[in-house]
Amino acid sequence: MEYIIYGAGGNGKAIFDAMSKQGDKVLFFVDLYSNEKDYKGVPIFKPDEVSPSEHPVLISLSCLSHVVKAQMIEKGFQNCYDLNEVMSEFSHIFNHFYDEDHKQTLQQSEIQYAEQLNALHTKLANAQSKDCLARIRAFRQKPSHTTYLKNDWETQYFPKELMSKGLIKSPLKMIDCGAFNGDTLQLAVNITKKYHIKFDSIVCFEPDPKNYGKLQSRLRDTNTQYPRVFTQPAGVWSKNTRLGFSSCGDQSKIIEDTTSECNSLQVAKIDDICFGLSPNYIKMDVEGAEIEALKGASDIIRQFKPNLAISVYHEPEHLWQIAELIEQLHSDYQFYLHSHGDFCNEIVLYAIAEKTVI
Repeated sequence: MEYIIYGAGGNGKAIFDAMSKQGDKVLFFVDLYSNEKDYKGVPIFKPDEVSPSEHPVLISLSCLSHVVKAQMIEKGFQNCYDLNEVMSEFSHIFNHFYDEDHKQTLQQSEIQYAEQLNALHTKLANAQSKDCLARIRAFRQKPSHTTYLKNDWETQYFPKELMSKGLIKSPLKMIDCGAFNGDTLQLAVNITKKYHIKFDSIVCFEPDPKNYGKLQSRLRDTNTQYPRVFTQPAGVWSKNTRLGFSSCGDQSKIIEDTTSECNSLQVAKIDDICFGLSPNYIKMDVEGAEIEALKGASDIIRQFKPNLAISVYHEPEHLWQIAELIEQLHSDYQFYLHSHGDFCNEIVLYAIAEKTVI
């Protein structure tokens, strides 16, 4: 069988390697941004350099593959697979991404935390969230292409079904922990326009110097229209201190035990910096530091009951531990769960307060 792969980054190359091992032929890659001419002798073309084909197109882009699929179909490529479909319909590709050790780790987490996950199920506020948890658990129990946890294609941190439940209050006073390059900031700007929500302020925390530089560049454009955007070149934690920091590409992680191999960075207690802003929405994606960061925002959560969007995928136990911690800080929350990413990433627990202090 002959295939085309859209995306010549890490995912696309991994899919190529899996296909080659299977004996399938890849005719070429399509990639809008790659500066490479080929991968292992297979050419890489820009989208405007290729003509419509009946050969299957496997789309490797995380989070955007459904958008690219629609674009490719419009260009005349009728046999396209988004990344959900690639991972769930091609078992050899799935097994290339998930080796046996990875599968055993997932299975062990389900066995170890079954009781706590059962308790989490009872806390979730709607059928959609309960179904999301059930699909996560089914994948952990038996990791395979048939149970692969699919991306729900909702807008991360601003899913439509939760916008109707009051996820974002007006005026928006947001804390963005793990602001990366300002992608969530831009989403927030767009959402306030779409839903006619007043924009008050956003505080962005980002410890990685490279990402912080990109955030500042984006802010130069956004700030002309929304001046109350503040940035902090720091991570978030349960206290103000310095910790180890590991950075690899776009990925970064706070490490509590500093070693000579780590860079050192400042981490801050959110309560000490943002309490006076009385925030009503906190988003966290801080590479596994979410629990410590929530502890550092405990006074804000108790006093103002901001709605929360917390990543719960970095550690298996975070799926239930974070809900427990939020409940301890304030019992007046409804919990919702969404799977926004590929490869079991971008799983977000939303906590919506019954009555938010504005």
